Amino acid sequence: MTDTTLLRPDAWQQDGPDRVRLLATRCGHCKHLIFPPAPSCPACWERDRLHIESLPKNGVLHSFTVVHTPGDGIAAPYAVGLIDYDGGVRICGRICGEAPLTAGMPMEAIPGSIREGEHALAGWMFRPVTNSLESS
Repeated sequence: MTDTTLLRPDAWQQDGPDRVRLLATRCGHCKHLIFPPAPSCPACWERDRLHIESLPKNGVLHSFTVVHTPGDGIAAPYAVGLIDYDGGVRICGRICGEAPLTAGMPMEAIPGSIREGEHALAGWMFRPVTNSLESS
């Protein structure tokens, strides 16, 4: 059995068995939102008035591509997308599921296994929001 490394443990928290809360830094000076959390604001260089906040539950798929030639321990094909969140944050992540993807569709972050095997890696992934009640 191998240990699983966590992808950017400061940037997410598992919030239940099928849910992830993504964390960002908000600058108290210029209000810039930074993902992943950072020790200083890249917009104004403020270091003292920063606080951690959760991103909204859902983002919107900006664009995606399908990977056919993966690295070791990663099954292919799989999709990777750019997910936009309110506040100007755009996050790159793996997309799971078989649903057809289209730009503009709502996406939610979930926990997942990015890579299996000796160098296992766990982190956030994205999936399309399938229930209209979930998209708020």
